[in-house]
Amino acid sequence: MDIRELYPALESAHYALDALSHQAIFTDASLAGINKSEIGLLVFLPNLEPNPITPTLLHTRYPNISSDLFLSSLISLYKSGLLVQLPANEFHISNIGSQTIHRLEKRTSDILAGISPLPVNDLMDLASRLKEIADACFNAGTPPGNWCIQFARKHSAGSGSPVMCRIEQFLKELMAFRDDAKLCVWKAYSVSGHAWDILTVLWLEQKLQTQQLITKIESRGFSTEQTFQALDQMSKKGLVLTGNEEIRIAPFGAEVRKIAEDTIDRYYYATWKSFPEKELEQLLHLLNLFHKNIPVLSEISY
Repeated sequence: MDIRELYPALESAHYALDALSHQAIFTDASLAGINKSEIGLLVFLPNLEPNPITPTLLHTRYPNISSDLFLSSLISLYKSGLLVQLPANEFHISNIGSQTIHRLEKRTSDILAGISPLPVNDLMDLASRLKEIADACFNAGTPPGNWCIQFARKHSAGSGSPVMCRIEQFLKELMAFRDDAKLCVWKAYSVSGHAWDILTVLWLEQKLQTQQLITKIESRGFSTEQTFQALDQMSKKGLVLTGNEEIRIAPFGAEVRKIAEDTIDRYYYATWKSFPEKELEQLLHLLNLFHKNIPVLSEISY
């Protein structure tokens, strides 16, 4: 088997479960008026405590998103009573915020516990296999390190949680470990997170009109000026070509980004390769069946 098939299978299963979780979270009546990205941020924040929650820490974890956007979201959650604001733009979850997060987690847990994409024995088998790999990744050395997966595990489902909740947790951890590999590789190229994000978009698209690029990445919260600064940074490194209102990835940029992706795969799968190939084949089979049988939202009542 090609070991690189495993991450796409994990990712597909993760996002399918995420769709169910988001439906539970975003329909909570008490959060009317708070946008979805801020609600998503709120349920992530327990992973960061007891550390002070800051825009800088969040931007370090997600360097493709502007620290200004994180600050705006944190202030919005503070004004809604869900966070406590301290000096120097530090925040903590308030009592009301903790109660809200607990309620949202309970709604999500109830939905996940009510579905069974596989027979119970297969679900238990899948959870066990995912946990073994997540544990191995958690204990991996550098590169790539385990900073992101540590956050993902900090606020984890306990061993007494429903098996579907445990599977969701292990998928989150393995997604976070992929981010560890990405961060490790990106830092070696000495460009901003915004610049690397743009390079990745251009690597996938090959070329875009300037306005198309700005529209595609506007949700990251960076200003047009910051985007042009990032483009200038990459242009000077020979990674992108600009002109006539068009931006394209340079041949050197495409080569750099391809090498980076291969390195991400190498770092990510180094730990996985310690497992017998037959076990990984069985895991891939279970993941594909699991994803295929996750019900769509219209089939669930709650």
